[in-house]
Amino acid sequence: MSAWPAHDYRAWREEQERMAEDLVIEDDFGTLRLAAGFDAAYSGRRGFGGLVVWDLEAAEVVETVQVETRVDVPYVPGFLSYREFPILAAAWRAARAPVDLLMVDGAGLMHPRHLGSACFAGLKLDVPSIGVTKNLFVGEVGGVLEKPGDVAPVRHEGRLTGYAFRPRKAPVKVIYVSPGHRVSPQTALELVRRTMGRHKLPDPIRLAHEAAGAAKRAALG
Repeated sequence: MSAWPAHDYRAWREEQERMAEDLVIEDDFGTLRLAAGFDAAYSGRRGFGGLVVWDLEAAEVVETVQVETRVDVPYVPGFLSYREFPILAAAWRAARAPVDLLMVDGAGLMHPRHLGSACFAGLKLDVPSIGVTKNLFVGEVGGVLEKPGDVAPVRHEGRLTGYAFRPRKAPVKVIYVSPGHRVSPQTALELVRRTMGRHKLPDPIRLAHEAAGAAKRAALG
């Protein structure tokens, strides 16, 4: 595999800081009917995206989109959006359903510069967005989560960035929910709870993860 192209991470850091100033961390939407979950899988310089459109009322899949794109950015903590957004954008363009909410397997406000991949995508696409992660990138959890359904606030630099949430009893791990754009922390948590099935991730994101993995397996044989 050829070497990764050079990137100006300092410029990206400055861009993230500027973009964070434009975030709307409050509810700014009408009726939410269709939520799209997104995740990506990789093989070298090939990126595979899965986007699953989920009917929030019927609790069922409306559309599944799978895409493949070339990847020109390596994984660097804090800059995942620059690696992943081109894949998301390709899947977004291919979707036919009118999506009202984006749910990303990645951070929202729980990011060193308060601009995780859910924030980045929400701003770029001008869509309400939520980030859900299995690991805490940055911040402090204000409580112990022992029972299924337990919730604790997460703060970074004194700011509420979202919530830690235990969807199931151990050994299922705690997940971390943060707003991306045009959604409040409280509503982000409510929407994640609403879309939880029997697994550790909300159904739209879980199914998107499966779709991305299936696209990768099909392409690689």
